[in-house]
Amino acid sequence: MLRRLVLDVLKPHRPSNVDLATEISKLKGVDGVTIVTYNKETEVESVRIIIEGRRLEFKNIEKILRNLGASVQSVDAVSAGRKIVSEK
Repeated sequence: MLRRLVLDVLKPHRPSNVDLATEISKLKGVDGVTIVTYNKETEVESVRIIIEGRRLEFKNIEKILRNLGASVQSVDAVSAGRKIVSEK
């Protein structure tokens, strides 16, 4: 079972990060979402999305992102199992 995902995502300026985080947080099994913008261009922005929960479903998260015009560029970190293991 997936517990934590860190995704590098390319998205249009609309929807806002607030709206995107709200939509992801509505998914079953999601406990929290953090979105950080690290690059803005004319039409799009690159964001890092950190999602934590009890049973994350990557396919459902990816579907929400696609439906809102965003695309996953890479999966930068994954945590699975009964607890999240820190890399420190």
